[in-house]
Amino acid sequence: MTSAEQKWERAAAQADAERPYWLRRTMRRRDQPPSPLAVLLVMVVVLAVLLGMVALGVAQ
Repeated sequence: MTSAEQKWERAAAQADAERPYWLRRTMRRRDQPPSPLAVLLVMVVVLAVLLGMVALGVAQ
């Protein structure tokens, strides 16, 4: 690792240390893709809401 990379890593660690804990946690989590189960759950909820709106529209 070059000295520029080491300086960059130190600056990133310093900035990370100055952030509040919850913000560090959310920013770290953004590096990971969402779990397939979470994606499936969101899709099912959206589909249920859309079908409910269609059913209410038909019922009126």
